[in-house]
Amino acid sequence: MRNIRLRIKFILVLLGLVLVLGLSLVVFTKTILYHKLQVTLEKRGHSLARNIARDSINPVLTEKFLELSLRLREEKSGEADIEYIYVRNARGEVVAHTFENGFPVDLYQGTPGDVQGNGKYSIRHLSTGRGAVSEFIMPLLKGGAGTLYLGISQASVDRDIKEIIVVIVVAIVALFLAGSGVTILFGSLFVTKPIHQLSIAAQALESGDMCARVPVHSND
Repeated sequence: MRNIRLRIKFILVLLGLVLVLGLSLVVFTKTILYHKLQVTLEKRGHSLARNIARDSINPVLTEKFLELSLRLREEKSGEADIEYIYVRNARGEVVAHTFENGFPVDLYQGTPGDVQGNGKYSIRHLSTGRGAVSEFIMPLLKGGAGTLYLGISQASVDRDIKEIIVVIVVAIVALFLAGSGVTILFGSLFVTKPIHQLSIAAQALESGDMCARVPVHSND
């Protein structure tokens, strides 16, 4: 019975160590990985917004808004994680967008200066009905011709992080199972069995058997 209790204690100690190591690894990986994926997303969003904005200047200036809308929808269909693209002219009016059911009112946020992006490139993070979105605001001719808004879903970042964390958790479980097997095998041979034999000998000595011997040889 004591031998079994010792094995259980060894397994519990191992489980505690694995859990602490696993949680630390998950938190560290999630923090570092999220930052790196976010930086990658922002670089890609900036590149896409810059290229689309450049191609949108002429249609806005020539008021070819239908052509611009078709072009924006084509750009959106080519990238699975683009939630929307829309363009406002210098007066703040939406002249082209990719929304199928009309332009959503909740995207009219902030002051007029914020709406136009103040003629500077910027990023803002929004929460929509379909999840978190990083919105890239790119001025057209420094805002003189208008502003382009590109919304990219954060779902791909969250999905990549979850997939990696699942792999880590599976590896931790496998490590725990392997460690438990090793602990039971070697712990039984080199730790719990000798301790159990010492315990039996101690009980024999306590009962007055001074001839009791323990077949344990160790240098530790």
